[in-house]
Amino acid sequence: MTTRISLLLLGALATLGVSAPAAATATFTGLSGGSCPSAGAYTSDGYLFTSATNHFHVCAANQNSNSTNGTETLVTDTTAFTVTKVGGGLFDLFSFDAAEWSNFGAGRTVSVLGTYAGGATTSASFGLDGIMGANAFQTFTLANSFRNLASARFSFSNNIAQFDNFVTEAAVPEPAALALFGLGVAGLAARRRRKAA
Repeated sequence: MTTRISLLLLGALATLGVSAPAAATATFTGLSGGSCPSAGAYTSDGYLFTSATNHFHVCAANQNSNSTNGTETLVTDTTAFTVTKVGGGLFDLFSFDAAEWSNFGAGRTVSVLGTYAGGATTSASFGLDGIMGANAFQTFTLANSFRNLASARFSFSNNIAQFDNFVTEAAVPEPAALALFGLGVAGLAARRRRKAA
């Protein structure tokens, strides 16, 4: 009985270190400095956002023209921008928030082109509802084909829109957690071999 309890405890301890994957979110927090500075690229939460024309903004909530979600947002007055992982590597893109920034042509279409490491692509388009004001952001969820991307290019009709809350890849369990799990399995196998002999 004591052996069985210790094996169960060892197995439980091993699996405790392997947590369920959690998504990361790029939010642009702290990048506006309370205003609406212009730049060609911004880094947020491990991702690089690069303007196609070397010009877009991260604006504080009080600087947004007509739509706000109460936080800092990426405001683009160009027709496209690209998202890549800082330092390279592949990533998953699950969802993002978007809204019109001002009255310059409501009801835009946002298109997303995901590019895999080998150059193949996947795409999706989303229509903004044209509603502006407080909490006017819409959340758009991407299909499973937007996994293991090298980059994602966002383009849109007309040229003034804003984005926030890019939900990206699931975290991979830490090597120490996997090693602990492996020790638990090895211990169970060794115990079973001894019992069988």
